[in-house]
Amino acid sequence: MGEPSASATTSEDERIWQVTIGVDVQEPGPQGNVFVRRYFAVPVVYVPAQLEHSSALRALSLPGPVSAPVAGEGPESIYQDGLPLTGAVGSSVQAFLSAYLTDQGDVTRLLSPKAVGIFAVRPAAYTAAQLRILKADRRDVENKQPTDGEHVQVLATALLTGLDTQTRSAQFALTLTARDGRWEINQVQATAAGADSRTASATAEGGQSTSRSASADTIPQTAAGSPSGTPTQTGGR
Repeated sequence: MGEPSASATTSEDERIWQVTIGVDVQEPGPQGNVFVRRYFAVPVVYVPAQLEHSSALRALSLPGPVSAPVAGEGPESIYQDGLPLTGAVGSSVQAFLSAYLTDQGDVTRLLSPKAVGIFAVRPAAYTAAQLRILKADRRDVENKQPTDGEHVQVLATALLTGLDTQTRSAQFALTLTARDGRWEINQVQATAAGADSRTASATAEGGQSTSRSASADTIPQTAAGSPSGTPTQTGGR
């Protein structure tokens, strides 16, 4: 069983939610066992706090297999401009992902001096991390020599190869800072920045990036049929 993901919707009774959980299940295939993403739904009820008991979520039945949930429309994104994977920003991001996830290289050499709390995943979770799509909150970072202290926010989509040789896609929201003509990782953000989050990066000259609506980036499934294993959790009312 691999990395789980979850989504939830409500019924007319707002205390009851149907939670859909996706897991990578190992199943026999033509050339041996493979991991396949399966989805299971379970109704969950919200029980408000009463007297000495705190509020809680309780399952109303055992999970049942269902089809994959349909992706809903997400918040407006600041990541609009595609950047070349082999450019200055892309090269820094690729080197960081390899060191961060596969223990190939020294993460500390790729970090800004102001970066705090960024450590390589140990033991290494993957054998390879290949940058496939790179979007930023502005495009002009590749058109000039960066100024010390200049920032750019990026959303990196990567293809990861696990220890089980299966591949899965994942996304990382990063903030990079320029120093001595190169881009360094300054922050690994918990979530991708939306246009209404007020986190669009400002340049050293004080300019602020603009944002427009965006569509989701996807990476095709592998021949073995292993879908994206990026953990997500969303709720809708």
